[in-house]
Amino acid sequence: MAVIHATAIDHASFDVPITNTCAADLAPDQLAAVTHPGGAARIIAPAGSGKTRVLTERARHVLTNWRLPATAVSLVAFNKRAQEEMRERTPDLPSLHVRTLNAIALAIVNGSAPFAPQSRRWRTIDEPDVRRIIGDLVSFPRRRNSDPVAPWIEALSLVRLGLVSPSDAEARYDGDVDGFAAFWPSYRATLDKRGVVDFDDQIYRALMILLSDPVARRAAQRACRMMLVDEFQDLTPAHLLLIRLLAAPGGAVFGVGDDDQTIYGYNGADPGWLIDFAELFPGAGAHPLEVNYRCPAGVVDLADRLLRHNRRRVDKTIRAHSTDNGGWSIADSVDPVTASADAVRGALASGAAPAEVAVLARVNAVLAPVQVALVGEGIPISGGVGLEFMDRTSVRAVLAWLRLATAAERGRFLPDDLKEALRRPSRSFHPRINDWIAEQGSVVDLFNLAGRLNNERDADRLMEFAADIQKMQQEAKRGVPTSDLVFTLIDEIGLAGSVAGLDASRRGMNRSAQGDDLTAIQHLAALHDDTATFEQWLRGRLAAKRSTDGVVLSTVHRVKGQEWPHVVVHHVDAEQYPHRLADDVEEERRLFHVAITRASRHATIVTGPKPSPFVEELTTEPSPDRVISSHRPEPAPKSAPSKSKANPVDDLDPVAAARFEQLRALRTTLAAGKPAYVVFDNKTLAAIARSAPRSKQELARISGVGPAKLDKYGDDFVALLETLD
Repeated sequence: MAVIHATAIDHASFDVPITNTCAADLAPDQLAAVTHPGGAARIIAPAGSGKTRVLTERARHVLTNWRLPATAVSLVAFNKRAQEEMRERTPDLPSLHVRTLNAIALAIVNGSAPFAPQSRRWRTIDEPDVRRIIGDLVSFPRRRNSDPVAPWIEALSLVRLGLVSPSDAEARYDGDVDGFAAFWPSYRATLDKRGVVDFDDQIYRALMILLSDPVARRAAQRACRMMLVDEFQDLTPAHLLLIRLLAAPGGAVFGVGDDDQTIYGYNGADPGWLIDFAELFPGAGAHPLEVNYRCPAGVVDLADRLLRHNRRRVDKTIRAHSTDNGGWSIADSVDPVTASADAVRGALASGAAPAEVAVLARVNAVLAPVQVALVGEGIPISGGVGLEFMDRTSVRAVLAWLRLATAAERGRFLPDDLKEALRRPSRSFHPRINDWIAEQGSVVDLFNLAGRLNNERDADRLMEFAADIQKMQQEAKRGVPTSDLVFTLIDEIGLAGSVAGLDASRRGMNRSAQGDDLTAIQHLAALHDDTATFEQWLRGRLAAKRSTDGVVLSTVHRVKGQEWPHVVVHHVDAEQYPHRLADDVEEERRLFHVAITRASRHATIVTGPKPSPFVEELTTEPSPDRVISSHRPEPAPKSAPSKSKANPVDDLDPVAAARFEQLRALRTTLAAGKPAYVVFDNKTLAAIARSAPRSKQELARISGVGPAKLDKYGDDFVALLETLD
């Protein structure tokens, strides 16, 4: 007696299933997943295990072998790129619905077939339109160097995709979205009045329809009797609810993903969706894919060991198809930019095409120095950062200070440069005094203005500001390289502390922070010694033409699911992995794992002088006692020097104190008549005396020893230390 699937009958199809065997050329673990006899199943698919093949073969299997009607099956792609790839792999299934969740949601909202008709249609708007609506409803103070609308957009996503109440969303943003709870109904009313939806509202409005309209819900569920869902771990709470509503009551969800690749936590993604899959879809089967077909065995071994340091994950076996126990290297040079550029050159010299090489970073800002170095060598690039980098707050401040330092070559100070320098580090003058300062044309003019101020506190601050500019000008006149000037600004004048204050209020970490921009500008400064031409040089390099066949420069977040023969993971240092602003160390570890597993032939991990703790974990078995945490910077504004400040030499033991005197004598010799701090200040010198480094690599780990000074003075200091007890 023939048995016909109930779903087929519901769609007026009486085709009899053929068999549950599959003739596709699949590995045993893949075959078991494709032929799972039920509707609901969790497929754990580690990097390189063939998840897209499993998804498309499963779709082919249920349509051609189970004979389910295509009108009842939805293959859900994570994004447009994945959607296009799935369609390319299923040309023999023209009736298969391959859609993103947003496309399904918009079809529900607009009542497009096969979903239930709706009384009106909605037009989709993008972010610029959203910003205009918010601007019409909220009054923002005019404040340069800030984007007051951004947190409101993030709060809107938190409500609609995170399913957080408007009042809770307002509370989470610590005053950045005051009045959001009252704004929320006005925003919704504006969208209704104009007949528009933004991308998050597509999902939210579809949920409202499914929860309130039984007819629409039944029609949607009929069209989604079986759902094959890609990247299940990256769903937000709203996406997950949408899938559960669509798949009800049967819950036939074939969820494919990898909890170890959950890297979008800032959007609500959670490894728990896969960890607790059986609770979300009772009766679901479980099929782990175990073989990585992409990476060399050596990389797979590293990735497996790294991931086992995480505690919240699905326990799994990860094996390599490759027998190459190498395929990776660590470059721990004190100069990560040169090391990454060298790795790219090495890959190209081995015969790789530029498009077969990718340089990946935690945030896009730190890609800029590598990008500039490659452009300087005539190596074609794709991606990276553009001229917008020049307008980032920290970068703009550095460039303004450098222009002030070289103003003597141009004549008078520019008012905008003085205003920018006053902001970073902040001097907190009355606006009227700021205007007076901006009118001054030289350091002498600034000192004269300070002498005319009645308020002693304002006068002292202005004297300090003028002295800082004078210090920069004196160093520029002596011809010190750009990197030394930038170091003076960051470390001695106090830009680092000012930037730390900006970063301290950041929530989560999904884009470059101000501190990352400072790191990038320091590395860039080391590539061009002439301060007077630095800005023009940098602008030209960043504006270089891109090539679709060039070396790929990207953040790790943007390349999940992609691969290249050669991958250079750039700047894997202690402040990038885990990022110093990150809240979830386990997610940061997962992100590093995603980076190294993009390589199909060789992964080069470039650390710099202070390697990420994750690098050690690549070759170290997990320990329950090992705890790693990120650290948020506390605001550290520059304060006036105080005579009561502790002398950095006071806590040195007798041996270190004697060592300090020897180091100080060497510093005097190297300074050659210049101020001692041009070499190292007393705080840095005391740290060197205390730790007694025996190599340039050890010396580079000391705070205050930047790449330029390490290159210029490192050999002399290490040579002296080797002669001391």
